[in-house]
Amino acid sequence: MTIYNFGSINLDHLYQVDHFVRPGETMASTQYQLLLGGKGANQSIALAKAGADIKHVGAINAANQDILDQLTGLGVNTDLIAQVPEATGHAIIQLNKEAENAIILFQGANHALTESQVDSVLAQANADDWVLLQNETNLVVYTIERAHELGIKVAFNPAPMDADLTRSVLSSVDLLIVNEVEAMDLMQVTSIDEAKQSLSETYSDL
Repeated sequence: MTIYNFGSINLDHLYQVDHFVRPGETMASTQYQLLLGGKGANQSIALAKAGADIKHVGAINAANQDILDQLTGLGVNTDLIAQVPEATGHAIIQLNKEAENAIILFQGANHALTESQVDSVLAQANADDWVLLQNETNLVVYTIERAHELGIKVAFNPAPMDADLTRSVLSSVDLLIVNEVEAMDLMQVTSIDEAKQSLSETYSDL
């Protein structure tokens, strides 16, 4: 069984600061780290560490070969990661002394996938394989619906949550991965018990 993860890849620029920068203020950070991130990349790494046969499907800027090297070194197959002119997705993260954060996110190459690329990847999969998606890349609806049409099982982690988009594809999803807040938002209820009941009644195949 192979897992094809159509997922985001980000470079996280993490700045530790005394306080969040204010309008018009220039402030020195106390520490800086450049980290590999993105919900998709993080899930691919976790799956590889768990021993899964994981192929990451995504896109980065051609100048960031080091990302491919890092993912490969962690056990992730990177053959299906396209190198494109767009900048690699990245986040600017301020982390203050209270461990609160403020984040600016740029999607960049995470939104560079084409329908032909999706179709080419799905043509490699079979009924024993899984397609995994989050909500940080483009063509989420297209990918889910095409995989379902081809009889490939779909796992969807709709984060960041877009309730309308998620509801529109749930009939084509085999495994839904949500936390309590996302489940309540999705089903428009105020308790996790209500969310569980509503999900089981409305989408009994999940």
